[in-house]
Amino acid sequence: MISRNTTFTYKGPAVDVAKVARELGVRYVLEGSVRRAGNRARITAQLIDAASGRHLWADRYDRELADVFEVQDEIARTITGELAPGIIAAEVQQARRKDASQLDAWDRTMRAHWHLRRFTREDLAEARRLLSEAIALDPANAMALSDLALAHHFDGVFGWAEDLAQSFVRCGEAARRAVAIDDGDANAHTALAIYELFSGRHEEARRRLRRALDLNPNSVFARGYLGVSYAFAGDCEATFANADEAIRLSPRDHLLIIWHLCKGWAALLSERYEEAVGLATEAAGANPEFPDTHAVLAAAHGYLGNAAAARAALDEFLRRSPVLSASDERLNRPFGNAAQRELFLEGLRKAGLSEG
Repeated sequence: MISRNTTFTYKGPAVDVAKVARELGVRYVLEGSVRRAGNRARITAQLIDAASGRHLWADRYDRELADVFEVQDEIARTITGELAPGIIAAEVQQARRKDASQLDAWDRTMRAHWHLRRFTREDLAEARRLLSEAIALDPANAMALSDLALAHHFDGVFGWAEDLAQSFVRCGEAARRAVAIDDGDANAHTALAIYELFSGRHEEARRRLRRALDLNPNSVFARGYLGVSYAFAGDCEATFANADEAIRLSPRDHLLIIWHLCKGWAALLSERYEEAVGLATEAAGANPEFPDTHAVLAAAHGYLGNAAAARAALDEFLRRSPVLSASDERLNRPFGNAAQRELFLEGLRKAGLSEG
């Protein structure tokens, strides 16, 4: 990231993006403009791959200038929230175009980043393989360790690991190593907070997520998982506030499925079943492969007495997590209390899940 004093020297008409990139030694350039008419302003911004000249992301913001400083802060937060996913997406595509023999630690991490967020059993296995190779090449790779923790987490939650308990242990080990390597990395702290949350240490997880947001107020990862933490407490207001902010900050993020789904979880656990169906359906639109989307749909439809829809959703869930019963440890989630867990299981029973 280049300082504002340096970048301001390029302020003015007709900037040669490739020349700017060469002079500053950067790969990506953010350019934009501000036009004012009366008490309104139109702000445009675009992220450019300097090597190819390709636009990776662009947006326009029209705002009233009643409080110019508030507008300035809002636009800065929004653009910053969009930048990281845009750059990561570009890096992922560059890594995926390379031959396997050309991959370095960063390329492997980027490829794994893509596989991890597809949420299929095969993609998670490939992500673990790539991340293990990346860490072997660069043991101080905090990003790879954070993603490896997430891969082990999903393997355990979805019941895809051969040893579920060992998968959670490995999640915690990778997350702790990431934090030890870079204590200022918001993603590393978020990965560890996820491990803490799913270990039943809810308040500890929330404290760590707030620390991650102190480190990076625009961290969509931390903001979204703060919403997840409140979802399993059945706190709809806090869940929606954090999840909606994560969605606003990065509406094309690959983790969008989780931010939508956590609102569905919160509605389900608050016995707002119609709302849970709508939210889980919206989540499925973001990524239908995520298993828990179908679990929430099945339970909510079960309570509503929609037998056919409940059974169809349950079948989709069982296709991704086969041979499940109500007593299966693969249905463990970080519920705030035993009553919430039973509410979820009873919904699945109503959808047709066997006792075991």
